[in-house]
Parts: sequence; structure tokens; C-alpha cells
Amino acid sequence: MEDLPISNQKIFFKWLSNTVPLHEYQIFMSEYKIINSALENKRLLLRPLTEITHVWQVENALRQVKRVFTTERRQINAMNLLRAYIKFLNRDNVREENLIEDDDKIKSEEKSADDGRIKFDGTNFKDFKDTKPIDCKINGTAIEEKSWSSLFAKVVEYEIANRNPEIKSLRNKNLSPRKKGRPFFMAEAIAGLHCKRVSNGYWINVNFSAPDTVKEIDKFCKYCGHTQSEIELYGVKKIGDTADD
Repeated sequence: MEDLPISNQKIFFKWLSNTVPLHEYQIFMSEYKIINSALENKRLLLRPLTEITHVWQVENALRQVKRVFTTERRQINAMNLLRAYIKFLNRDNVREENLIEDDDKIKSEEKSADDGRIKFDGTNFKDFKDTKPIDCKINGTAIEEKSWSSLFAKVVEYEIANRNPEIKSLRNKNLSPRKKGRPFFMAEAIAGLHCKRVSNGYWINVNFSAPDTVKEIDKFCKYCGHTQSEIELYGVKKIGDTADD
């Protein structure tokens, strides 16, 4: 592991040696390089684990471990290692132990696609092909789901719960007033299409590709009165799964 930044690596493994039983520590030491390399090769990690300072990046890798490793033993070892690193990052005293975190570098990475996230800017719908949601905030409120269709439904539920007066009219029309067809809130699901029932008793159509679902979320939020700056959507490319849901 001499190819990794020695200070971050030493801090993490020192903490690990004082946190887990000896036999687990020895497993982590022997498996670290193999696990780290595999996750980097599959682009689940864009740099060595001990260089990562954002918990969400590690959590994203953790959710997809089973797609990378074929043996149950290595899957378990990888998940345990990533969970341990998440605990390490969540400690209150990480900064006191001088974990290297270049703020200027992090800010630069957040503005680019270097961390693997794709930021929705109001126009780049096509960039979300073969992605899944990783971060969503509407007017500062975080909304989490694992698929775009589920996220769309949850955003609708958010506006229903907030009693947004704008959505009442959607029982009689859709999000594109010039477009004829079924209203946004439907009394019945469309046969053969993916629809979800929401808490006001109506159904909504979520039978869209990832790019089109992002577009529909954007249209819905703006219909509800939100500005572009209040709509924060981030996605990440799926690994080994090209379904657009």
C-alpha cells in the first residue's frame, strides 16, 4: 500500500487497529489493496479510499459492492471495510488528527464531474442517461430515493404534504398545457405503463427514461413555483446496469 498517501493511510489504519478486533484488522490490511483497486477499476471510487473525504462517495460504492466482487467472502470484506471508513469519516475529531483535506481541491472537484456526480443545470437532461439519483434537494429539503421514478413520486409527495396550492389544477391538466392528453393526476393507472399512486388518491405516470424523468421533475417543481436554484438534482452513472429507471 506504499502507493497511497502515507499520512491519510496511517491515520485510518491506526484508528482501525484501535477500533476492530485484531483478526478483522488483519483481514482489512491484507484485503485493502485488492478491494481498493477493484473499486477504482469499476469507477465506484475515483481515487484511493483513504483520499476520499466525502461520506456519500463511500456510501455509493457500498451500495454497489455486490456488482464488483463475485465471492461472498470478498463482498463481506469490502462492505465491512467501506462501513469502517464511513465511521472513520464521521468521527468528530477527524480534522484534529490532520486528515488531509484540501478545501480548494474539494471545491474544484464539486464544480466538475471529477467526483462522478452529474449536476442538473436545467438543460442537461441527456447527461442523465443510465444514471440513478444520488442527491436531491427541493428548496433545501433533502429527498432520497434509489431510482428516478421513485424520486419523482417522492417529490410529488413532498408538494402534497406541503399543501402546495398549484398542484390542485393538475387534476385537470398535465405539465404541458399546450399538450392534449391525460391530466397529471389520473383517477386510474395507465394499463401497461409504470404508474405510481400518491397520497392524494390519484395516480401519476412515471414511465419515463432517466433523462425524461429528470425533465419531468424539473417541470413539476417549476410548476409548483420553485426556481432553478431551488432544484438540486445529482445523478451518478450506474455500474453494470444500464436500465434507465
